[in-house]
Amino acid sequence: MNKVVSLGIGLAMACVSVAVQAPPVLGATRHHGRHHRHRHGGRVTCGPGTISSGGACVPVGPSGPVGNGNIVINPNSITMNLNGSFATSFAASGFPPLTTLSSYHTSVQTACSTFSLSASPMSDAAGVEQGNVSGVGCVPGTYSVSFTEGVSPFQTFIGFFTLHF
Repeated sequence: MNKVVSLGIGLAMACVSVAVQAPPVLGATRHHGRHHRHRHGGRVTCGPGTISSGGACVPVGPSGPVGNGNIVINPNSITMNLNGSFATSFAASGFPPLTTLSSYHTSVQTACSTFSLSASPMSDAAGVEQGNVSGVGCVPGTYSVSFTEGVSPFQTFIGFFTLHF
């Protein structure tokens, strides 16, 4: 009987010792994030109308180009010089054939100290519009470009440019 009592006391002391050394469950949960290190280097700067997702700039809202015709701009990925300047020709496709375009708007304008976009006033028979785009002092990011039809029903077509180094 003494052996059973000694064994019981020994087991009880071992359980108490383990319980005292273990961290409290609520305390462990509450302080869980305290020791994580967050890296802030290498951030991606995105242009207006876009957010950083997985290290890349994506449009806010539906993913990819949106709008009537889903305009595709080629090239849509533009490499800038180290001073943030660039100049390139582009082709925007996806317009209805022979669409008169009266205006454009792009969020790239707000990301450059100097910016220029010129485009033909009408898409060709294949629904492609040719243009030129250039900028100086620009910030990397993904920017929307909208083209508005010059006659009824005045549709707006949207595509995207991505500027990077």
